[in-house]
Amino acid sequence: MRSLGELLKSHRIPGVRLAEVRSTCAKVAEGLTSCAITAKQVQYKNETLFFRVPSVVKTELLLREEDLKAALQALGIKVVGVK
Repeated sequence: MRSLGELLKSHRIPGVRLAEVRSTCAKVAEGLTSCAITAKQVQYKNETLFFRVPSVVKTELLLREEDLKAALQALGIKVVGVK
C-alpha cells in the first residue's frame, strides 16, 4: 500500500495553482495600494484579474495597472487586463 504523500505527489490537485496565483496577486496589489487585499477578493480568469474591493481601491489599482502587470510578470504570472 502506498502512502498518502506518494499518491499526492503523482496527482495534481485541482485549484492549487489558481489559489497560489490569487494569493500572489493579492500580495502584490496590497503592496502597491497599501490597503489590505485578501486572496478571496481576487479572481484570475483567462489571464485577467478581477478585484472585488471598494471602488476607491479599485480606482487606484486601475491607475497602477501597468505597475501591477510588470510586478506580476516578474513573478511569472501573465496578466492581460485588470477589471
